[in-house]
Amino acid sequence: MIYNEKRTRDTKEQREVGLIKKAIYNMKFQTRLVLLFLVCALLPFGLSAVLIGNYMIKTDTTRAITNATRTVKRISSDLDVYLHTPEAMISYYIAVLQQDPSSRNLIFLGESVNQVCKTNPGIAGIMVAADGEILIRANIERSSRDSMLQEEWYKTITGANGETVFMGDVNGRKVIRNTEEAEDNLISIGRSFTYVQNGREGHEISRDAVIILDISHSVVKERLDILSISDNGFIFFVDDDNHIIYAPDNPVAYRIDSDTLDRADGSYQLTQIDGEEYLVASSRISLPGCRVVGVIPSSEYESGRRGILQILLMSGTLFVFLAVVLAFGFSHSFIVPLTEMRELMDGVENGDFSVRYESAYNDEIGELGDHFNSMVERMDDLVNRLQAEKQFRLEAELQRVQEQIKPHFLYNTLDTINWLARAGETDEVVKMVEALTNMFRLGLSQGKDYITLRDEITHVSNYLYIQKARYGKKFTYKIDVPEEWVDLMVPKLILQPLVENSIYHGIKLKREPGCILVTGSVEGEYFRLSVWDDGAGMSKEKLARMQEQLDKPAEDIHDLGFGLYYIAKRVQMYYGEGTRMVVESEEGVYTSVSLLIPLEAVQREDTQDV
Repeated sequence: MIYNEKRTRDTKEQREVGLIKKAIYNMKFQTRLVLLFLVCALLPFGLSAVLIGNYMIKTDTTRAITNATRTVKRISSDLDVYLHTPEAMISYYIAVLQQDPSSRNLIFLGESVNQVCKTNPGIAGIMVAADGEILIRANIERSSRDSMLQEEWYKTITGANGETVFMGDVNGRKVIRNTEEAEDNLISIGRSFTYVQNGREGHEISRDAVIILDISHSVVKERLDILSISDNGFIFFVDDDNHIIYAPDNPVAYRIDSDTLDRADGSYQLTQIDGEEYLVASSRISLPGCRVVGVIPSSEYESGRRGILQILLMSGTLFVFLAVVLAFGFSHSFIVPLTEMRELMDGVENGDFSVRYESAYNDEIGELGDHFNSMVERMDDLVNRLQAEKQFRLEAELQRVQEQIKPHFLYNTLDTINWLARAGETDEVVKMVEALTNMFRLGLSQGKDYITLRDEITHVSNYLYIQKARYGKKFTYKIDVPEEWVDLMVPKLILQPLVENSIYHGIKLKREPGCILVTGSVEGEYFRLSVWDDGAGMSKEKLARMQEQLDKPAEDIHDLGFGLYYIAKRVQMYYGEGTRMVVESEEGVYTSVSLLIPLEAVQREDTQDV
């Protein structure tokens, strides 16, 4: 049975080898010659490149890691020099207070720390407290009457027995800060000390005190930027328990585990975070309980590896190029039709679906050309269908907007008429009904999608009259369009939605009466049709977002508003791609929405095709 299984397996392997051999010999001779030439040329080169490159990369990586570790130690020394100043200030204030704790000297020290905070933007605050009572402060005031002796920061400083304490988390201090610095943006240096004060009847009283000095993150960040470890590397501080004292806005710092930090103390350690390798090097500074940690992504400290790989790649590319040139020197007739087909594909990629491949032969290239032609024809048909579908969808959406406007406006108008009728304003009711009738007559326009600017102005004038009757003295309006432009053909209902936006999103949002202007003018190569109001306006951010969304496809708009977007697209469909909608605004001052129509695209009533 075992013999039969082995025989079956051998027969299967022989059959597979036979199929491969048959496939190779069924290739054209030219193809087999090219493959044989390339294999014989590239195989020895590839093997040599792998061996040499591996050796060079290992050597360069060792050198790069050594340089990176030295850089972290150098930065640590530089930071020592920088952080020595605030520590020296703490020592100075302690010495002065221990020498003379009198009230007069406390006043002098208070003025001194306030002057220090004013002249040094890096120091966010200084406070000296004795037995829970604040003696000296700058930019810091107590926000609670509870004793600070039980607060964690106070216990941490006093527990260090006179050693300097470096703290990154100062939350929980019940203080009010006289600056805009948040507690999360501070690093604190503190130290406990004892001084002797004269009490009543000449008795000396020993008092336990603490001094704390707050340093702003921004200043530390600026210093670290000067002492940059690399383009994408960063530096942060940790204490002996590997709690982060300060770290830049980089999530990698919070994902380095304690074991890695411990092993990197005074040396370096490689670690993986989210599939990317990082070099972590650590060095202690003179402040007790504080270490500087430098992190460099492998993409930087192994930059030499990229150089080696680039050299190997360039030399390999050159070798391959020479091999290919020699190999395909015998296959010119094979390369030429492929090049021609590639150029045709570039044309298709650029949107030219009229290209076709022509071949006088029925070989594999000829068959590929036939398939290519069929594919281009199907793509052309599909693109045309998608364009037609997009046009149909846009027109349907525009129709939906128009249908939504009618019930909404009709309800408000009838409500106003009802109010006027109840008040006995019969003449005003007649005018309102006439204005509403004219609006619907012009809105219907015998089913036309395009009307004269004269009719569009009449339509929006009736709309403004009705809204004016409804809101009274809330706003005034003026329509100023030169007579020579009123026969311009425009898409129907493009001004009324803009005027409606001016009322509801501009005038109604301000307390004082407002004004709405509808104007038309020639500016350079454009005819500008604008709706302006002095309403609430909008912020620069909202204005930029609105103008950006005007240039997006319909499915990507969110905050812009359906009607405004499709008015812009409808006008663009009628006058061409050169047409633009421009929104200008200043918060609390004005808003202007303008349609810029190229003069060369303008159509007038007497030239409109029937």
